[in-house]
Amino acid sequence: MNLSEAQEATDQRVAETSLDSKESGFFMESVKKDFTKHNQVLPPKTNSEAAVAERIAPDDRQWPQTEPLLTHLLVWGAVSPDNIATAPRLQPPFSSAAESLLASVPEPVYASGGERFTVMLTRQGTLFHLTEGGTLCRVVLPSECISLACSRDLAFAVGRDGSLYYWQSGTEDNIQVEKVTALQNYKIVQVAAGRQHFMALSWAGECFLGGTFGAMSSDDGCFVSTQPSILTNIRRVHALYGQPVSRIACGAHHAAVITSTGSCFTFGDNRDGQLGNPAATNGASFVAQPTRVPLVLPNDLYVDAACGARHTLLLTASGKVISVGGGRNGQLGQGSTANMSVASAVLGPLADKQIVVIAAGDSHSLALSADGTLFAWGAGESGQLGDGEVSDKLRPAVVQVPRLRPPNTSSSPPNETEESEPDPNRKLLSSVAEGCKLFWCGISASMDRSYGIVCVSDREVRIPVYEPPTPRGSPFLQRGSPAPSIDLQAVEQFYATPQRPKATLYNLAREQIYLAILAMGDAKMLQEYTETHSTASASFESVLWTPPFSIQQRPSVDARDACGRDPTARRYPEAALAMLALIQNPIFADADAQNRSPALLSRALSLLMRCTSGALDRVVNSLREAPAELIVQRFITPVNDLISISLRATKRVSQATITASKFLELVHRAAGERLPRTVFYNDAVSNIVDLWTDYERWRRAPESFSFCKDARFLIDQAAKARILHEEARITQHSEQMHAFFQHVLPMPFGIIGQPLGADTFCVLSVRRDHIVSDTLACISTMDTRDLLKPLRVEFIGEPAVDEGGVRKEYMMMLMEKLLSPDYGMFVYDAETRYIWFNPHSFESTSEFMLVGLLIGLAVYNGIILEVQFPQVVYKRLLGMSVNITDLQDAFPQVAQSLQKLLEYDAMEPLEDVFSLNFSIDYNYWGEIRTHELIPNGRNIAVTRENRNEFAQLYTRYLLVDSVHEQFDAFARGFSLLLSRGVALQLFSPQELEVVVRGEPELDFHALERVTKYEGGYTSESLAIRWFWSIVHDSMKEEDRCRLLAFVTGCDRAPVGGLGKLHFVIQRAGSDTDRLPTAHTCFNILLLPDYSSREKMRAMLDTAIKNAQGFGLQ
Repeated sequence: MNLSEAQEATDQRVAETSLDSKESGFFMESVKKDFTKHNQVLPPKTNSEAAVAERIAPDDRQWPQTEPLLTHLLVWGAVSPDNIATAPRLQPPFSSAAESLLASVPEPVYASGGERFTVMLTRQGTLFHLTEGGTLCRVVLPSECISLACSRDLAFAVGRDGSLYYWQSGTEDNIQVEKVTALQNYKIVQVAAGRQHFMALSWAGECFLGGTFGAMSSDDGCFVSTQPSILTNIRRVHALYGQPVSRIACGAHHAAVITSTGSCFTFGDNRDGQLGNPAATNGASFVAQPTRVPLVLPNDLYVDAACGARHTLLLTASGKVISVGGGRNGQLGQGSTANMSVASAVLGPLADKQIVVIAAGDSHSLALSADGTLFAWGAGESGQLGDGEVSDKLRPAVVQVPRLRPPNTSSSPPNETEESEPDPNRKLLSSVAEGCKLFWCGISASMDRSYGIVCVSDREVRIPVYEPPTPRGSPFLQRGSPAPSIDLQAVEQFYATPQRPKATLYNLAREQIYLAILAMGDAKMLQEYTETHSTASASFESVLWTPPFSIQQRPSVDARDACGRDPTARRYPEAALAMLALIQNPIFADADAQNRSPALLSRALSLLMRCTSGALDRVVNSLREAPAELIVQRFITPVNDLISISLRATKRVSQATITASKFLELVHRAAGERLPRTVFYNDAVSNIVDLWTDYERWRRAPESFSFCKDARFLIDQAAKARILHEEARITQHSEQMHAFFQHVLPMPFGIIGQPLGADTFCVLSVRRDHIVSDTLACISTMDTRDLLKPLRVEFIGEPAVDEGGVRKEYMMMLMEKLLSPDYGMFVYDAETRYIWFNPHSFESTSEFMLVGLLIGLAVYNGIILEVQFPQVVYKRLLGMSVNITDLQDAFPQVAQSLQKLLEYDAMEPLEDVFSLNFSIDYNYWGEIRTHELIPNGRNIAVTRENRNEFAQLYTRYLLVDSVHEQFDAFARGFSLLLSRGVALQLFSPQELEVVVRGEPELDFHALERVTKYEGGYTSESLAIRWFWSIVHDSMKEEDRCRLLAFVTGCDRAPVGGLGKLHFVIQRAGSDTDRLPTAHTCFNILLLPDYSSREKMRAMLDTAIKNAQGFGLQ
């Protein structure tokens, strides 16, 4: 059934907002006018509207005129207060009139009973009630019955109209059926009952509990009934929030529910361990909150449950029976009378059977297999095991189908003292006479009675013949083990189809948050939430829309009453997934609702993030399966907006901001590399938060929240670079002060006002023609503390003073030399345009360390370098592992070949097609050498079974093992200066590459917007308009790079792009034949006011193409 069909199937009496909620899968059904308060007694029943019981006389029964099913109800055990039947019987002599009357009901499919009565359900949905006085009555409902249950004194029935009805046991004159009006706004599909409580299950999969389990006495530990009416205190079981319940069962004082995702939850009396989860219940004798029963058989999910007085039976998807709880009569089927608090499979005769139905009386158990075999075990003192005895059975035993005497063909009249056959049995006997056999097709049990349904083999009757209607379940949750996931695309379709008004979406969000608050047990948030919405309703008229229903005043609540002492919903993934779908509500991404929805979104995030790590892991897994566009639109953008709104409004990091950031960490973890890092960047976090203070908090108090530790992905790369450079600046200043005081402290006078000496800088004096050897010589004489000082470069024989531009040029020239393939340390790939470590280089590891040190020195001093390493280099510098994706970037042809190997699925053997083994041949200066990936690898062929291992080993060899000496030395040099703090940990590999190389995209329009003008120029000056026209329209990309390098000393944009660059154009006099010049230290272009655009273009072209050195200045 799709959602639109489901909508039509709901009760039309419920308001439109409730219908929206009803069709929402795991979304619980709405109350018509208000949210139901947890543990609040729902409205008492009003005038009954229901029908009265109709007495059926033996001689005037009006049986339905349909094709007969030929099913018959058998009962054994304590069939009446004064009689027991030790075996099922279809024919006289019966042990009592009650047994005879039950056997006479036509086409029965199910039966249940209380202490002194029995109710039967027929194929047509008709109900028959056998009273204490021995009278059989037909119970008339407004619609046919679909579910039936009995407590000790009450009978419950669910009509096809979704209403729940009840009546009390009595004599033929006082049976009156009434509606449970407290649940009239819900479409009920199942009902179950215990001694003093009952459960109802709605079509949406939501549980309601009425009555009480009772209370445990602190004096003697005995169970003492508080004796309220079973129809009082009807409330929603909020701890099952998000759980799509499919089956319910009640024992004497406990209950079990089965979800459509294959889980079982139990709660109530636990004196004999019948709840089946000792780890969660801690041995408590009473557990108010539902707890999940662990799976006994791996990956074999639960599909049904049955509860006795003090034991529980569970049925798995593979047809195995699980038992737990009290076993003093052998009702666990484990071969002993011991109690068991850990669930175990019932083996013995059931080991090779596929069980399809289970049932439990007070102290006995029944199981029906798919082939129609019935098993019984446990207490037998009332004959309830059907074996003709009154003894207990510790193991399952077969209950034989009763034998029928053939019909009497004699012409002599029957003995007047003999009972005549009940009318329905005559057809059955006729079928048996024609050679048909009987088999069991249905079972149930109540207290110390057993009920069985038999049918003849020539009829197509499924086993079981009756199953209670199953709720729709959730169209979003996907069944799985050990836990489910959620289909977020289906959730998106729910929100979008049909097109829902904003008011509906907003109110749906409010209601679901309210239910989640109750489920998560946050009494403080509940108080705040109810107060906010009870007082805010009056102002809704002046906002964007009016809600379709009013918000009633809610009384104040107490944590123990409203939310429970130990909320269990937070432990389970279904609740977390329900809240994830709630957060997906489009109302949170709607710009028009931004003045109202952030508070709701903040509460939803707070509730979700209180779930356990195991539940949140399922959230991550579900997000991994969602489309990238959906993740951005429904989760990243709205939550980032919430963070921005909070930071801009409060100018501080609130708890709401912290919670939202932690949620985005889950999304970031799930997204992996599918999304660009920029979609997570938050401008408010990057520019409003004092990130240096945040960074210091991370270093000094790592246990507290900081963006740098917990949500670094929200910080854009420009802000991260600021942190890195600030850390370097502080270190540089510290080393300068250390050197300064080392120099001046021995002097007795003149300390104040002494200038910083040359030893307060890291000075490299080099010759252009010997730049590599001079650099190596300078660095070899320095210790690490010298390198930590600010860098200054002197080109010997040149007058330039290094204010930034000289060291930029120096680094560019040095890297060009060291990274050149002619130098032999690195190799160049013309296809990828990347350089890679030469695994066969003759250079020592100290030179590779020098390269790493110089790149680290450049980053430390804020200098951008044009080094073309593949991204895997930066990944390894950050300590990350490598995979075949990295191989695709560095060696695409090799990666493509490996991919073909992994995807090969033809019939021909893989080893014959590829002829590979676990070894690699390589060229070592003209000599072919072989490297074995594993011991004896050259003799081990690559097959379908081991090709994944081969691909992993091959990747690791190329990217790690073959260059480990060269890379390890390079990494040591790189981290020598940058490992003093932890700022480097802020960066992703892509961000670190930008810090080293600068931004690859050059947006000169952004540069124009931030450029400042001096010396008489303005943005409207004719020369300035000519300049930007030349840059945008006349220059090629390579000329723009030359221009940038001419002015700044680097042809790459700084971190954050050209819009972050300090760029100045200064007027350098009137028209002249002099070329433009630049102060690269200060990013200043000295541009004369040329007389024409053509002349300016020619002068710029000459300058930028002949700009090496400082001769032009």
